[in-house]
Amino acid sequence: FPVTIACVEGSGLLDLKKGASANPRAFAAQAYRLGYDVQLAHYAEGFTDRYGRKPERCGFIVYEWQWPHDHALIWVDDDYLEMGANRRRDAIERILECRDSGVWPSHDESTMGPPSYATLTGADDETDPEGLELEGLQ
Repeated sequence: FPVTIACVEGSGLLDLKKGASANPRAFAAQAYRLGYDVQLAHYAEGFTDRYGRKPERCGFIVYEWQWPHDHALIWVDDDYLEMGANRRRDAIERILECRDSGVWPSHDESTMGPPSYATLTGADDETDPEGLELEGLQ
């Protein structure tokens, strides 16, 4: 479960996250893919509602789940929080639309077979060196 730490005196908001990497660039990709910006914006909104002011700083304490369990403190900037707030607003609007219409997104029923790359055989799996037209190679 997520752990969020609100430091009221310093007005900081930190969210503890487990990641494949504590490297800020690698974590940024994970954070966007998993909607951590939306979560942090949501927590910041709750902080503002609770304490009557926005947190001065928001960020993540990231730790790796595999040895050697590197960790990092990663602060986010205003653009990051704004992006999260926009995505949060869009998500809330979509939820309200679904609730009002009674229609919720779904992938419905489907049939799945093996992926095409796993079943390559014959002509699909062969390369004709003559057809490559590579000059200077013998």
